[in-house]
Amino acid sequence: ELEEKLAQGDQSLSKVKEQEMRKMAEYRELQLKLEEEKRIQDKLLKEKLRKEEEMIMVERDYKSLQEEVEEQRKLIRVLRNKYKDAVEEIKDLGIEAGNEREYLGTALMEMNKEMTLYKA
Repeated sequence: ELEEKLAQGDQSLSKVKEQEMRKMAEYRELQLKLEEEKRIQDKLLKEKLRKEEEMIMVERDYKSLQEEVEEQRKLIRVLRNKYKDAVEEIKDLGIEAGNEREYLGTALMEMNKEMTLYKA
């Protein structure tokens, strides 16, 4: 009977360890996905800004130097505003990533507590 209880305890411990390994793998996978999404968002944002800049430049047809100077000033203002928007968007993405990391950290702590309870 004692051997049977020991065998059941070993099986329980194995299951807990297996669950813990699975949850750790899920956590690592979520972290990698989050990092990849951040890289993709940054790349897309840069590409979007580059395309917009190209389109703005292509659309401009200057008739004189004076008009060209004025158009360049307008373009600088437009691009400056877009730059500010992009910086804000990057900040927002950073905040989102921080919130996601905090959530994942909390989830990991909860999983660790559960594992401790299973082990006890």
